[in-house]
Amino acid sequence: MMRALAIVCAVLAGCSTATEKIARSSNEIGTLARSSGRRFETIHEETWKPDPSIPVIRTQAEGGIVEQEQILGLVDAVQVYLMGTTNITPWWAEVVTYGLLALSIAGIVFLVWHLGLGKFIRGWLGLITPAERRNAELAAELIEVGGDDARERVWQMRERDRIFDEAFRRTAPPQPVRKNRKKGSTHGARKR
Repeated sequence: MMRALAIVCAVLAGCSTATEKIARSSNEIGTLARSSGRRFETIHEETWKPDPSIPVIRTQAEGGIVEQEQILGLVDAVQVYLMGTTNITPWWAEVVTYGLLALSIAGIVFLVWHLGLGKFIRGWLGLITPAERRNAELAAELIEVGGDDARERVWQMRERDRIFDEAFRRTAPPQPVRKNRKKGSTHGARKR
């Protein structure tokens, strides 16, 4: 009964904001809890006396029961008040969050590129930059002008760099297959 009355009083006292009501209820809860604590101390002291006073113990216990019901009613009211509150994020917190997210992404991209994984990923995806395409075209022209020695050096470049090899295959005209006397491998053949 006391709980229901406390909740009804709390809901009807809607003149102040939910946070003010919560603050007021928490102060009342603290006051009632301290009073109940004193009552329990009195009961405890009375029970240790050689001749305890039963009416004192009964009065303090009854008062403590009432206070505990009031405390529980106020706790229930605070839970009702909490429904009227909202969490408000400051305007700058969202900006900071997006800024940190952007910095994290930039840091990950930098690490991936710095560790050499960027070139691997580009080669795996077959992405060729215009500079790599120009280098491949220049190498193809070098083969036409330079002969076997140039062909061997371009072949070495293709073996070392997968992206350059892909760019060379896309831009260079097919070369006739020739045997390398040193290794027994074919050079100049277009890979498919």
